[in-house]
Amino acid sequence: MVGGKEKPPMRLSEAFSLYIQDRIVFANKSPKTEESYNYTLKSLLLFIGEDIQLKDLTFIIIRNWSASMKKRGLVSGTIRGYVVNIRAVLGYMQILGHECLSPDRILVPTRSDPTPSFLTPTEVAHLLKVITKTSRCSKLIIARNLAIVALLYSSAIRASELCSLNRDDVDGEVFTVLGKGRKRRPCMIDARAKSLLDKYLALRTDSHAALFIDNINGGRIKSGTLQSQFRRISQRSGLNKPVHPHTLRHSMANDLMRKGCHIYPLSRIMGHSSISTTQQYFQLYDPELLEVHKKYHTI
Repeated sequence: MVGGKEKPPMRLSEAFSLYIQDRIVFANKSPKTEESYNYTLKSLLLFIGEDIQLKDLTFIIIRNWSASMKKRGLVSGTIRGYVVNIRAVLGYMQILGHECLSPDRILVPTRSDPTPSFLTPTEVAHLLKVITKTSRCSKLIIARNLAIVALLYSSAIRASELCSLNRDDVDGEVFTVLGKGRKRRPCMIDARAKSLLDKYLALRTDSHAALFIDNINGGRIKSGTLQSQFRRISQRSGLNKPVHPHTLRHSMANDLMRKGCHIYPLSRIMGHSSISTTQQYFQLYDPELLEVHKKYHTI
């Protein structure tokens, strides 16, 4: 009840649509944020089986939905993100005066602290050799995949940032990307990545603005295509560790950190909004602790 008038019934999909319009689109937040809320809604509706009234969404439904995602093997970070999203929608609907479940009743799962997986420079070079020896792909796709791996490792950009790049964006040793929070940051490209990128672009006969194109429809490469390519590369690599676009991001950060890069420039390179996010790499490898161990440890 707001101003003495009862709010008309609202379906779950309508609540999400209103939240996205008012709190994401209007606030000029990243399209990835909107995508996350759409994925949350899709997952919830698939679990329920229908688009129910907002007031009929109960804590039991949320609890069972969360349990079903865990049973299906979704990573804890994804489940946590979905729960945070539904809490945000319910909180906004309460502000607007709609009858709904209180978000305070939904506890957010504890954030896990997984150890970032990374590759050594030698293992990255091995990946490039594996791609070169791929026999079932065209020269263009091989050249594209080589350029993608080298660019991800050189610049530490995210998969979504790579997919959004245009040809004109990468010129010279430094380029910029629009990262999380719609903030631009400088990214570096090394000689190997520049060489492989030039070779790939030389094979292109299309006029598409995208830096990397899909091998099926010729349009801009999508995150799904990128993930599929990395799964195939990982299977052929023989490396006993996960290999995906974010692995290369972690790998570059780990390499710089081991060579003495200070935490503050590394944080800028990675595009972290908080220095605490960058600290995860230093928690895994602290050269000062290593020197103390060598100095005082007795065999």
